[in-house]
Amino acid sequence: MAHFVARYPRIRITLGFTDSRKELVGDGFDMAIRMGLEFKPSPDTWKLLETPRCLVAAPGLVEQQPPVREPKDLSAWPWMELAPVQNVPVRFRKDSEQQAVHRKPAQITCNDAYALYRRARAGAGLAVVPGFLAEEDAAAGKIRYVLPELQLAPAIVFAQWPPKAPKHGLIKLLVGSLGETRN
Repeated sequence: MAHFVARYPRIRITLGFTDSRKELVGDGFDMAIRMGLEFKPSPDTWKLLETPRCLVAAPGLVEQQPPVREPKDLSAWPWMELAPVQNVPVRFRKDSEQQAVHRKPAQITCNDAYALYRRARAGAGLAVVPGFLAEEDAAAGKIRYVLPELQLAPAIVFAQWPPKAPKHGLIKLLVGSLGETRN
């Protein structure tokens, strides 16, 4: 965004942040940057990037639990979930093998990824979060990766705009600019 507004100083942008899904036209938005586990290409979407997801917990919580060697060892841990994906199973990959976690229902459900991450850091339970939220704290020892040798499917970040947006309008200009800066 900084690059775009520097290049086009007469364009005004209002940013709204929420992890709750909003309707573009109905809620007054010209464009959304969305994050999800699936992406369906269409004329009104543009894939921007993929970001790793990770399973995290506070060091104190990890130390209170039995050792974890595989996903099934997490079934009794306290879990937290992000509301928009609360019914999506947690599946780990290693090479071509997949393993699902059979867990008890989440004790905490939250509609904001950052708030969910903060609860995990405070010791409230395990959480699957975008990796960029945990990097700095993991390096400082404030959060631990759980089963870091296994991978979760990445989150896909994409732009979406109303289907009837002008083909060469400001939205397409912004999306093109975001595409340039992702490399």
